Formats: sequence, C-alpha cells, structure tokens
Amino acid sequence: MRRSFPWRSIGSLLSAVLFFGAFLHPVFAARTVGGPTGFGGGVSGYAVSGISWRLDDSRIDRLAGVSFRLDRAARTVEVSVGETSARCDVAGTTARCSFADEPRVASVSSLRVTAVS
Repeated sequence: MRRSFPWRSIGSLLSAVLFFGAFLHPVFAARTVGGPTGFGGGVSGYAVSGISWRLDDSRIDRLAGVSFRLDRAARTVEVSVGETSARCDVAGTTARCSFADEPRVASVSSLRVTAVS
C-alpha cells in the first residue's frame, strides 16, 4: 500500500488558520508604537501584558471581555474598546474586565487602558 503526503489535511488546516487570523486580526494583533502618551503629552503609564480576549459564548462576533496583567498594582482600572468601556475587577496586578454592551469583534481596532494606583 502506497502512502501519500496528506496535502488535503495540510491545506485545510492552513486555510482555517488564515481565515481565523484574518477575521480576528484587528482585535488580537497588539502592537505598541512609541512610548505611553496621554492628553497633552507624555504620561508615566503602566505596562500592559498578557492580553486575553473573551468572546461571547452565544455570539462569537461579540467581545464579552478582556483580561491582562499590569507591571504593578493598581487600585482602579478601566478599559475602552471603540465606543464601549468597562470598569475592571483588579486582583494584585491582574485585571479582568467585562463589557455590558458587547462590542462587535470586527469594529475593534484598539484597547485603551486607564489605571490609577
């Protein structure tokens, strides 16, 4: 019996990865340009890492929330995604935020974090 290389399986897997990558790109591609900035100039901000988005279980085109780590503890943390904002629960340096008005995945292009120590 002659075995052939599984081109169909690899092609299907590659197509799925490219589709989901293109669909989710605006939300899941985090990038930093320059240093932290704020209204009227520079700010000494928090470093945000480990960003993890949560999709709504019943509507995968909507974001239910986001969680991330800060480089130091904060007392109050809020996030904005487009026109939607949320106050976050903070435990140490970990923030977990849930959106009451869930934004559409396709409309999200940035995450704005406001943290106060």
